[in-house]
Amino acid sequence: MVRRKPRHSNLPYSPQHMKLLENALDSLDRLFDNESTAVDVYTILFATASAMADTDMHELLSSTSNELHRIIRTGPPASQAVRDQALDATDKLRGRLAEVLPFLT
Repeated sequence: MVRRKPRHSNLPYSPQHMKLLENALDSLDRLFDNESTAVDVYTILFATASAMADTDMHELLSSTSNELHRIIRTGPPASQAVRDQALDATDKLRGRLAEVLPFLT
């Protein structure tokens, strides 16, 4: 019989993972509010994807950060065109984070 480590809660992610996801959503909000650039968001999403490699969020975080990296290389990171493309590229991730993060309360 294999014993599994019991989860502390019913959440699918650890408290540390939830904090990382919260930070990722905050970075998307700052991009939307024009308080951060696509480079800032890329950096956070890249690091978050690495830290969450053992979760189901890894693929979405990684693909979104890869898309942001591609977009950043197309023009000045602070340009409106890059920002608009970055907002489009992060929309699916924003939706997924909105599904996951209400479980914090």
